Amino acid sequence: MKKEGRVNVQKKYYDIVVIGGGPAGLTASIYAARAALKVVLFEKGVLGGQINTTDIIENYPGFPTGVKGPNLGALMSEQAKNMGADIIQNKITQINKSSTDNSFDVVASDNIINCRSVIIATGAQPKTLGVPGELDLIGKGVSYCATCDGALFKDCCIAVIGGGDSALTEALYLTRYASEIHIIHRREEFRATKSLVNKVYKNDKIKVHLNMDVKKIGGEDEVEFILMMDKKTKEDIQIKVDGIFIYVGMEPKVPNFLENISKNEHGFIIVDQRLSTNIPGIFAAGDVTEKQVRQVSTAIGDGALAAINADEYLVELDKSDD
Repeated sequence: MKKEGRVNVQKKYYDIVVIGGGPAGLTASIYAARAALKVVLFEKGVLGGQINTTDIIENYPGFPTGVKGPNLGALMSEQAKNMGADIIQNKITQINKSSTDNSFDVVASDNIINCRSVIIATGAQPKTLGVPGELDLIGKGVSYCATCDGALFKDCCIAVIGGGDSALTEALYLTRYASEIHIIHRREEFRATKSLVNKVYKNDKIKVHLNMDVKKIGGEDEVEFILMMDKKTKEDIQIKVDGIFIYVGMEPKVPNFLENISKNEHGFIIVDQRLSTNIPGIFAAGDVTEKQVRQVSTAIGDGALAAINADEYLVELDKSDD
């Protein structure tokens, strides 16, 4: 893989390459390193992944008063390094299957890593509304996870944006904390299942606003209001709220070079019970996979399982080579 004008690149050898430095990837690195495997983790951004956008995580075991998302990510990163995992903050650009053996060449800029197994843990991200104030107020009242942040809004007035199963399920969940909930949806009807819709309309805490476009999320240091427009009358409506939960879909962060990996209709990687993909030797863990629940704790469980099964795969590979 030598290119003109570039010095020769020396290939390095590892047992496992982990792609993605969120909870799933860091946990996979910890388990693989602890199993005496030579492992390297690649992360193009900030170690810790999506948890860096969460101020307080209250439902992660072992922290009775909660833990700040960035602090938890830093602790996981430190533990992975202490276990012996190498961490390279760089972007993977290519994975090539060897034509001579059961290994892979993983390419990242001037790094070429030859490995015998790969764990994809690149995560997913919530789709955003793309309205003014949204990104500025993430973690300051704007949230994409009711399970993570719902308890922070006890006796508050909040808005839930979306009209599918996730939006309505989370709105119903939030009724245990909030005093009033405004569900805002851009269509004339909800897309959620009928049973969820019925529960929403029967709940006295919930007010429904259909056929509305969100125009702005307002506030200085925290969320103070949401501005929406009635699509029929073109009238602007402003509601004072303390928090906003956005559920307009999730996007898996599957790298373009993984075109041969099997994915579902939404782009999430399909895995079996061992977290194996359709390509032998490549595993996937965490939010990038097709799964029901996306939480820090489930991502960590996936990371552990992927590393354990990757280790078993390598053992079987060694036996077949004997």
